Amino acid sequence: MPTSAPCGIFIRQLDPERFVSYADDNLYKVQRPQDSAANDADFVMMNQYFGSWHGPASALPATLDKVDHLFPDKMVIISEFGLPGIFGKDAEHADKMRVKIIQEQMPELARRDWIAGAIFWCYQDYKSRRNQRPGLEEGYVDHGLVDEYRQRRPSYYVWKEMNAPATLQGFWEQSSDGVPTTFTARVQGNTKDRLPSYPLHDYRLE
Repeated sequence: MPTSAPCGIFIRQLDPERFVSYADDNLYKVQRPQDSAANDADFVMMNQYFGSWHGPASALPATLDKVDHLFPDKMVIISEFGLPGIFGKDAEHADKMRVKIIQEQMPELARRDWIAGAIFWCYQDYKSRRNQRPGLEEGYVDHGLVDEYRQRRPSYYVWKEMNAPATLQGFWEQSSDGVPTTFTARVQGNTKDRLPSYPLHDYRLE
């Protein structure tokens, strides 16, 4: 096959049943669809680190709208977002920044119906020579919701709460003299303007 042919065409010849995609770390720089291999994909996967590597967090909304303009007929998945620890003064400060990223960016992503989902990077700190603090070549990269010992950071609980598939409310009905009489529980699945949002099947309330 000529090397000038788009890689998406080549992949589809190998396996016509498989969806083709490409995670692009530089979509925020792209000016034309043809500048990214995402143009040849069935759907777009966008890595975004606004609030750290890619610039100020305030630039995220405009960049998302730009991606929508570039690829108006393609579904988008945020294939990576999060907060690397080296952008904080220490691990505790970095996790506070991480919490802010989660709380501010998840609703921003959810309000765009062409964004199908978002993957947080990452669950656990990992060993690498990259993304370390200056002068360090060994050790664990501070990037996770849990540390290298799987100890949960505050961001873990924020991420868990924001990814709950439903909300549960329970309350007692009381008689006029304040004695509890009946208990009511209300379960509500997430609406389509939330991430995640999907039909709930085979759940049981105990």
